[in-house]
Amino acid sequence: MMLIGILLIYGIGPFVSISASSSVGVAILVVQLLTFSFMPESPYYLLMKNKREEARRALQIFRSSQDVDEELEEIAQVVEAENKARRRPLELVTVNSNRKAFAILTVLSFAQHYAGISVMLMNIHIIFKDVATIIPPSSAAILFSACMLLACVIAAFLIDSLGRKVLLYSSSFLTGIFLLILATYFAMKENNINVSEYNWVPIVAVMLYALTFKCGLGLIPIVMTAELYPTNLKALGCTAADAMYLIAGTSSIYIFHYLQRNCGMHAPFILFGCCCIFSGLFSLLIIPETKGKTLEEIQKLLKGEAKSIKRGCEECTKLEKCHLLDHIVGKSDYNSV
Repeated sequence: MMLIGILLIYGIGPFVSISASSSVGVAILVVQLLTFSFMPESPYYLLMKNKREEARRALQIFRSSQDVDEELEEIAQVVEAENKARRRPLELVTVNSNRKAFAILTVLSFAQHYAGISVMLMNIHIIFKDVATIIPPSSAAILFSACMLLACVIAAFLIDSLGRKVLLYSSSFLTGIFLLILATYFAMKENNINVSEYNWVPIVAVMLYALTFKCGLGLIPIVMTAELYPTNLKALGCTAADAMYLIAGTSSIYIFHYLQRNCGMHAPFILFGCCCIFSGLFSLLIIPETKGKTLEEIQKLLKGEAKSIKRGCEECTKLEKCHLLDHIVGKSDYNSV
């Protein structure tokens, strides 16, 4: 929906006044204010406040089913266990699993912006200056946002089949490659090399960037923000992640303009490309796969408990029948284990 909003403003912005395009934004916000008040609270939140019946009704709405007793009981057990734990704000960094979640989301927040997305959205007319003979910059901006929307729709169908990690590191590596291609083009141009025959490179690189970025690096961090923290720290953790996101966005725009003025247009894109490669390696080596796992299972992954169980199964002579190993790959019920 965010991308639809970007596409909408890119689509009407060049052809109407600022007040007219702003009025469209206001109209959408008014609709949200009038409708979102009917959204139920999270069942986790309601159970934390001891409002079990409200949690049941909320879960029935979210699941479009009346039979939610089993899932409600599972959530209640998790919430009860976490409510017994101490909930000081400092636990965000003093508890190992929370600290790891905070570190992962901080890196991913910076990775998103240091992949250049804010710079692209705010300076796309500068980047497309050389392709005016091929496509008008305003049309290129519309195409850019449409590519991101398409990538997001595709990723929605892939995220639960391929998993978070595969999309994340694949997206990071490919995004980095296209940013480095863009940097190479600008470096050649700034060194007075004739690139008139290659003025199609920026638009192709940026469109491929839009597709690869939004398939993983521009999407997975948003999903993982809601998955990594325990219930008793989720609100604080999400707020901290959002703060890191804003700091990363502000600093990336400042660094872009500083490097552009002092080193040339190629310099910030070299930096952004290298950051993408780093985030790909970080995703591949550090970030756990959360696909298909419950909140409790994700917390065990962050604490390293699931790994220790798996190591304990390595000497099992009948791995295909090992219940503990089944649990690790998500084939059996945790409570029965």
